[in-house]
Amino acid sequence: MKALTPSLQVQRKKRHGRNHAVSNRSAAPPPSANCWMPPSIPANAKVSRGAVQHHFGSRDSLLAAVVSDLGQSLTVSNPIENDLPLLRRLDAAIDRDWEIFSNPQFLAVIQIWMAERGNAKLFPDIQRMVRDVETDLDKQWAEALEDSELSEREIVALRHVVLSSLRGLALRTVSIGRNATWEKELEMLKRMVRQLLIDPGQ
Repeated sequence: MKALTPSLQVQRKKRHGRNHAVSNRSAAPPPSANCWMPPSIPANAKVSRGAVQHHFGSRDSLLAAVVSDLGQSLTVSNPIENDLPLLRRLDAAIDRDWEIFSNPQFLAVIQIWMAERGNAKLFPDIQRMVRDVETDLDKQWAEALEDSELSEREIVALRHVVLSSLRGLALRTVSIGRNATWEKELEMLKRMVRQLLIDPGQ
């Protein structure tokens, strides 16, 4: 995979600080309407409470930014290198997505998705952001694997299977702990999808 440029490295460090802060929100009491930001958020992000309030303005804006950053990480930070051999392209795409889903940022976003389902103002925006990211990723995979034996529709379906598998492994980490390793499972996933690309009739 292509190395991150210095500017992308800086952006990722900034995102990590903010998303690490939000991923620890569950340790704090639920915020009230008049105090929407637990002290852990500015503390973990190493910025002042005033700086967070000034930048985001509201609790919903902060949560929406975390969801948006995950989408940008998936679609912008490390695009699939289409000049690699087919199977290496596939492996690189899976590795790239797993790098994001295995990060605490993804678990923070899952918490936001579940907690804000009843938020009539914020949740439709979250759904829109997720749909936009999914559409972009479908297009990236279809273009990257267009020289395979699969149709575009089949490539998109394959990505959805991979996505579900990676999300599942990330969620299993919650119950098993951060020391869990999934090398064997990831390699098995790659072997299965490689076979589909090589011989989809099997």
